[in-house]
Amino acid sequence: PLDLVDCTLTGLKKPSEGRVFAGGTTTAIAGSESVVSGTFTTKIDSSTYPLIDVAVLSLGYQNIRLLNQSVGTGLTVPVSQIVDRQYFNS
Repeated sequence: PLDLVDCTLTGLKKPSEGRVFAGGTTTAIAGSESVVSGTFTTKIDSSTYPLIDVAVLSLGYQNIRLLNQSVGTGLTVPVSQIVDRQYFNS
């Protein structure tokens, strides 16, 4: 049986891309390319993936990568995206 728990990223700028990977790998578990609500939530099997890596990307903001986050009984990550002062979209 799966041991599903919520993994939630909050405070995302719109639009943002949220990705969840198996901890220490490039194996994608879940993700969304266009988060416009400010929140991304997915279910993670905590017995299969006790540790995850999280990536948040958005044009005009610095990329965020959180490594080896413990899923436990659920994980909520408040995200504070920082403006990328070198970003230029012509």
